[in-house]
Amino acid sequence: MQYIFRCEKLVRDRIPALMTKPGHVVETTTLDHKDHIHALKAKLLEEAMEVNSANTRDEIIEEIADLKEVIDALVLKLSIKNSEIEEIKRKKSMKDGSFDRGIFLKTVEAPHDSEIALRFLQEPLKYPRITAHDQTLDSSQ
Repeated sequence: MQYIFRCEKLVRDRIPALMTKPGHVVETTTLDHKDHIHALKAKLLEEAMEVNSANTRDEIIEEIADLKEVIDALVLKLSIKNSEIEEIKRKKSMKDGSFDRGIFLKTVEAPHDSEIALRFLQEPLKYPRITAHDQTLDSSQ
């Protein structure tokens, strides 16, 4: 009996050859530019989740290496210069800071018509509103 598994994901170039053994059938396709970019972006999320799931320092290093490999491929595919990335990184760091100090934003209370409130309201899944009922529950725990 043979099993067939649906994969539907971008893999490293040599993976199909490494999986091809007697009795195995590996089906692949080569993506066009647009689909390749889409697949790289999806792979970026997959690899980021694997970094998140890694437990040991060595596992984290391995997953960061995979993440960096995907980023490098996306940079190459979009003809982005590393200098462009570094310039944006530098500007953001100067304007907003870096992630060195481990500051964790828990909640923001802002007037309903403020720029921050309006921006947060545009992304309710990312920034859910806390109601007075929610605050009562938090303080009673």
